[in-house]
Amino acid sequence: MTIKAGDTFLLDCGLSYPRHLHIALTDSEGDPPCALLVPINSLKDCSDSTVILRAADRAHPFIVEDSAVSYEIMESMYVDEVFDRDMNTGPQIQIAQKYLPIIQQGALLSERTVNGMRKAIKRRLSL
Repeated sequence: MTIKAGDTFLLDCGLSYPRHLHIALTDSEGDPPCALLVPINSLKDCSDSTVILRAADRAHPFIVEDSAVSYEIMESMYVDEVFDRDMNTGPQIQIAQKYLPIIQQGALLSERTVNGMRKAIKRRLSL
């Protein structure tokens, strides 16, 4: 199993949270393979405003209301874990390709990105 940048997954986020759309920011790599994923959440007053995906943008069919990319909870995940938390349904429709570089750049620009994740995305994207 592999993950490609732009793949999306509906991941189980715990007992009290519904499954959320997550976007792979990087291809999977390593042994065991892992990728960087970031969740998309409904836009709230307290949301990170670095990258806002408007429903009208049609970036993904599951984004039906204005949403924020939640860089503060971006994580590096093993491919097996992604598929386990996705209930083994596999990748959903990819994010619209014109938005992937914007979302990737947002990880570097957001003040909420944890430093370890910022370093990881720079290394993975060769920046």
